[in-house]
Amino acid sequence: MFVTDIHLRSPYEANYKNLLGLIRKIDVTTVEYFVLLGDIFDFFFGYSRFFCAKFHELFEALEDLATKGVRVIFVQGNHEFSLEKRPWKNVELVLEGTYLIQLRNGTKIAICHGDYLLEKKQYAIYMKIVRSSVFQNLTRLLPAFLVDQICLKLAEISRKKKRILNREKLKEKASKWIFSTEASFGFMGHFHVSLECEFETSLGSKKVIFVNAWQKPSTTILGFDNKVCSVPIFTTPSSTKIIKDSKDL
Repeated sequence: MFVTDIHLRSPYEANYKNLLGLIRKIDVTTVEYFVLLGDIFDFFFGYSRFFCAKFHELFEALEDLATKGVRVIFVQGNHEFSLEKRPWKNVELVLEGTYLIQLRNGTKIAICHGDYLLEKKQYAIYMKIVRSSVFQNLTRLLPAFLVDQICLKLAEISRKKKRILNREKLKEKASKWIFSTEASFGFMGHFHVSLECEFETSLGSKKVIFVNAWQKPSTTILGFDNKVCSVPIFTTPSSTKIIKDSKDL
């Protein structure tokens, strides 16, 4: 199961409750992996007790799910910083790059957030600066609630900018990415689109799935038969039954 780009701003918003509800209703006898592909928060600093306390229910729910036997993997997005600074119990972190997982049926899956797929060198330099210990130590000089408000405002301004996504370029880069791995499937977020790309070459067939953001909350599922489906998580009170009985699981 995959979720991405929820961009949580507050523990009181509907999507926070939706995500908690989804995690707590997962059938642990059926689901192998629960993967968060990044940008789950609009901004989050793992070193800050303020941010950790703000979303503590979510962290506790993820740790509880992992304790029950589901592998929980949290990929750090470009809106999350120093995830490793928060003490985690049984939750696996992917701080950068591509990570490979393997299902019990042998299927190999490559995962990443996706923000470096189309970006230029300037972006890599910018991210290196804002992820540096120097920059993050500077943020500690300000009250955490003020950092929170500043970052939320910056995120709001950024979302208002018009961006044109070159889908052909995206598919081209996705093809190079997935064929650089041993995986037959690739999952990423970041682009806020729902897109499934299948690539056929002499090396065989591979798929890259871009998981959509949470304008309409859902979870993307790769089933035991290697079929992909997207399941809304708030349209029925019997969410557990949907997850457990879906033909795509």
